[in-house]
Amino acid sequence: MIKCIIALTVILSASSAFAQSRRSLQDIDKELKQTKSTATAMALIESIAETIPQTDEDVAILGQLMDKYPTQGQKALTKIKDPKLAGAVMKECDRQAVKLKTARSKGESNLTVKDRQDYLNGYMNSAAAIDTLSKLNNKDAIPLLRGYLHDEDLSRFASIALGRLGDTESLDSILGNMGHGKPVDLSGYGDKGLVRVVEELDKPGTDPKRKEALVAQIKGSASPERKRLLKDLALNHKDPRVRDRAGLSLLNSIMVNPEPGDNAFISEWVGRTKNDETGYWAVTSIRVAHGNGAKPLDKSTIALLVDVMRTSSHFSTRSAAAESLGMFKVHEALPYLEECITKDKESIVRGDCMQAYFEISAKVPALFHPADIGDIEKSLNDPEVAKTMSGLRKNDPGRLFHEAMGKAYEEYRRSHK
Repeated sequence: MIKCIIALTVILSASSAFAQSRRSLQDIDKELKQTKSTATAMALIESIAETIPQTDEDVAILGQLMDKYPTQGQKALTKIKDPKLAGAVMKECDRQAVKLKTARSKGESNLTVKDRQDYLNGYMNSAAAIDTLSKLNNKDAIPLLRGYLHDEDLSRFASIALGRLGDTESLDSILGNMGHGKPVDLSGYGDKGLVRVVEELDKPGTDPKRKEALVAQIKGSASPERKRLLKDLALNHKDPRVRDRAGLSLLNSIMVNPEPGDNAFISEWVGRTKNDETGYWAVTSIRVAHGNGAKPLDKSTIALLVDVMRTSSHFSTRSAAAESLGMFKVHEALPYLEECITKDKESIVRGDCMQAYFEISAKVPALFHPADIGDIEKSLNDPEVAKTMSGLRKNDPGRLFHEAMGKAYEEYRRSHK
């Protein structure tokens, strides 16, 4: 134990000393090759991440260090801020990409443990270098990055970087080949990228594979303009797949950038889509906009959820409404949840209504749909279920719900003799 403490003290002391002296990458590389002390080597390796490459030579040395110490090297790479170093980063990026391709060319079944490590390091190091190039804002990197659009591993990173560099020519090419080329991500192009995606979607004659790939590029962000675009798509686009994807993406935008007008929009969205297959996202957005139970619902929103639960033609939307009522513990909704438990035509919705009732009242009503009795009896009498429940903490929600179900079922049986 004493030896461990001494060793740890040595490592921490060495690490502190290296951090204070801020050794250059050249010094670190030289000392790593010479040192025989494990503690000193460990401190040197960790100090790589704290360096800031200043010259082309620094970048070249860092590249060699990244081969052996990728995580520390990648951290140092991200600290590069000088656009003049873009050329050196490009050389290193291409060297790492060659390593990746070499390992990949051997075929999955022929890779040794070392080959797999080279592949992973090449992949992660190339991704870090591409990300660095995207932030240096040096247009000279564009031709190199365009070449990576044809690489199955690097195309997504390259497309993001090209977007950040404002390469509209590549955007045209990417959109033209969407769905028939390597995987891409247009998030680097920001809101302009989404506008172009929608324009392409609305062109007649778009083949299904390309259309599917375009729809997948509809994503959320904190941008107010992105929220405006997504709201319009979720409400008004003629293609249900676009409305569905926009609805999902809008949840993310509402979560990361809540705005005063969100609640009014959501009410309209729910009202217009409650009988549409995309209504699930609209109802779910109520939870997101109210902090998943953190903020209380107003009376009009409660009424809207009850209406959706009772009248929506889509079971997933009715379930989402029931789950929301339970999450926000809306006591006045209990009679409507009882109605759902006994009358909804879908068993999954009836189950969600029962769960919501329990979340609100800590009880399950002694009311069941005739079609559910057999499954309830089977669950309550199953030895494996009983064993699982007995293994849970006494205050575990799953155990408490199971116990409440048992009490309700016993009461139901007594009243139906």
